Amino acid sequence: MAGKISSPLFVEDLTNRKIQIPKDKELIAIHDELVNTNPEYFTSEIEADPDWVKDVGLSPMFYFRWKKPTDLSLRGCEGAFRILEDPRMMKYMHLLSFAGITKDDIELILNAKYNISYETEDFQAYFQFFANYDGWTYTDKELFSDQIVDLELRKQYKLALKEDRAQLIWEIGLGTDPDLSVPDLLHDMFNDSYRYFKRFQKNRPDDAQKYASLAVKISDRLEGIKDKDADAQSLISQLKITLSNQESRPDPKQQIINISELHIELPPPTNESIPNLDALMNQDGPVKNIESDD
Repeated sequence: MAGKISSPLFVEDLTNRKIQIPKDKELIAIHDELVNTNPEYFTSEIEADPDWVKDVGLSPMFYFRWKKPTDLSLRGCEGAFRILEDPRMMKYMHLLSFAGITKDDIELILNAKYNISYETEDFQAYFQFFANYDGWTYTDKELFSDQIVDLELRKQYKLALKEDRAQLIWEIGLGTDPDLSVPDLLHDMFNDSYRYFKRFQKNRPDDAQKYASLAVKISDRLEGIKDKDADAQSLISQLKITLSNQESRPDPKQQIINISELHIELPPPTNESIPNLDALMNQDGPVKNIESDD
């Protein structure tokens, strides 16, 4: 609309890109209302005000889509449109985001399990402009999933609505086991990335480097989970001390805290090992394994 495209072409453009839209008549009515209430802009050669474009969150996509000159970085916009043209990638992005999986984890999962060619900026731009579910309530998501015509896709969105993430990842073909915990899935992804790194090292060095970088990111994520686990364990220890003190000096005005009601989710332990990242790029000797203690 900011690009002053006519309503029929607007509907056609979104439809061709497989971007879900309201009913055509409703969308055209919105378009026409904006045109009628802003005639000076839509019927003249006036350019969109850069501050307004920024304030409404259209940049940098506006400048990329309409090839307008700008000093802003447009990195990620081209990749976002490539994702739109990749049906499986687009489906994965929406389902995983709909399920509430963090954007960083979605990037790790899809790079490790589907396609290494997308960059961080591509993910960021796509989430911002095409798969942004921030602020959606449970009811919003429920209404959205109810109107999906394809029965299998609707089933997957209903699974995403329940936030049964491990089952969803397995259901759409990105995992090998519906019972995998997040740390176990990350270990699986790390091992895949390391194997691809070794496989492509000689013949496809650029791809090998991408997988090496991905392995490092996954390792950092595993370390973050371990640190979070340690923090949660520390919190539980503090609560136990507090409860012990309360039991030794009961106060009828205070209510005893039930730890089981705090819903602290701790990643389960795993006995798998991961290659030592310090030796990841060392080609002169074997790569040793280090045991994971998270």
